[in-house]
Order: sequence, then structure tokens, then C-alpha cells
Amino acid sequence: MNYKHLYYLWMAAKHGGIAGASERLHLTPQTVSSQIKLLEDRVGCALLRRRGRLVELTDAGRVAADYAAKIFALGAELERELRAPRRGDDVLRVGVADSIHKTIACRLIEPAVSSHAGLRVVCREGNQASLVGALAEHRLDVVLCDAPLHDEGPPRARSDKLGSTGMSVFATPALAEPFRDAAFPACLAHMPMLLPGADSVLKARFDAWLDSNGLAPPIVGEFDDGALMVAFAGEGKGAIVAPSVLEASLRTQYALLPVGRIDEVRHDFYAISLDGRGKHPAVGEITRAGRQLEF
Repeated sequence: MNYKHLYYLWMAAKHGGIAGASERLHLTPQTVSSQIKLLEDRVGCALLRRRGRLVELTDAGRVAADYAAKIFALGAELERELRAPRRGDDVLRVGVADSIHKTIACRLIEPAVSSHAGLRVVCREGNQASLVGALAEHRLDVVLCDAPLHDEGPPRARSDKLGSTGMSVFATPALAEPFRDAAFPACLAHMPMLLPGADSVLKARFDAWLDSNGLAPPIVGEFDDGALMVAFAGEGKGAIVAPSVLEASLRTQYALLPVGRIDEVRHDFYAISLDGRGKHPAVGEITRAGRQLEF
């Protein structure tokens, strides 16, 4: 595919047609139109159609224009990276899964910062699948998450298990008070709960633990974003299950107190990265230090 032809189509989509594109490109409308026609011949379908005196995108043209927008945005990002007056090793690009609490993510990243003077850390947050996709495209150096890589992961990708922590149930004192008459975990039977989203490994483990104890508390919310879930719990909307190591920060920031510990349910942490010569040296610091962290 000739990307110059694709660029002309993208410009036509951005600027309202052939005339707008030709004005921006400083070319005649005939030149722009003929170049897009070459692209249509290459892909075997019409990308533009005439409607009266106007020219508009076909359905295939809209698909092509959407892809073109992503392609040229990545090209602009690449140019900025290559022009930046710094070595690649001076920037560590970390993807942090929504399911990882920010305090734990900070503890996992901190060894790399301490070991590399002048390192600039760029963090991106999202679900694990999208972050692994960005890793495969070399837009991230490492992904911190709570599940290992599946078989369909990108080539040369590897999962390194870091630490793990036991879990506790946390709630505001006002929410927990009506259920204090029963011992833990029986007190959870009727306590409203806020849980991670359906795709969360932690949710599956907590659900299994509830079943094994014959408990079915009312579920009043599910959240893919762990930080949002904690914020709701701080407003007294429900109890949450969270790493026991976070007790001090949850108490200070959100007035959440432990209702009881669940050491049988573990929250594991992983670093996913790509093997190869281009691997950022700070990734090794994260994996080595992460294995030794005491949660």
C-alpha cells in the first residue's frame, strides 16, 4: 500500500472532501482525486462516492480513514520520540492495569527510579489487554498487572511474577457498625459489597471464597477501575476487598477500617515485558526488586 495515497484520503476525510484536501496539500483537486483512485485500485473497493456536487466517504472509506488516523498519529508520536533531546533509556514507559492499586504500583516502580538517576517515568493506565497491545507496538516498556500473560500474547512477551499479598475487607465504621454482632466472616452475609469487574482475577478468587464460606452478600457495585471503587467505599456505599498492606493508606485517605483479613485469597502481581535487545534496563530492576518485596 502506498501511504501517500492513504494520507490523501485521510486529508479528504478531515477537511470535507477533495477540495478541502487539495487546498491543505497545495495540490490540484485532480491530483488528489487521481491519487485516491490509485488507492481504490490497490484495495479493490470504492472509498469515495459522489453525491450531487459533493464527494463523501463510502463505508469502506470511513474504515480506511479511521485506520489512517491511527497510523499517522503513531507516525507523529514516533517523530516526537526520535526528535526528543534525550536517550531512550532516560524514559521508562509503564502501563499500570486498572486493577492494581496506585500505592502498590508506586512500590513496584520505585526500585527502577532509585537505580537510574535522571529517569523519567511515563505511566499509562488501562485494562490489561489494551496495555499489552501497546507493549506489543513498543509504546510501553513494561505492563504491571495482576494476571499472567495468556497464550495469545505477543511474540517474545514474558510474564514475571512479582510479589503477592493477602486481602482484607474494608468499610467505613458507619457501614460496618450494623453488622458487628456477627463474627467475621459471618458478618459479611448481609453487608453491601463493592467488587472488581467481571474480568478481574481477584473477583473470581473472592467469589470462590464467599461460596466456600456459604456467604452471598448483596453486590451493590462492580468496578473495572480500582481507584473508583475505593472512592465509592470511602463514601460509605459498600465494603471492598483490598490488599491488607494498604490498611494505613485506606485508613488515612478514605477512613476505611479493616473488617477482617482473608489470607486465603491472594492478590498476585506481574510484570509483562518483551525480550530482546531493545528491552529497557530498568525493567530488570522492577522484576528483580519486585520478587523480593514484602507486602
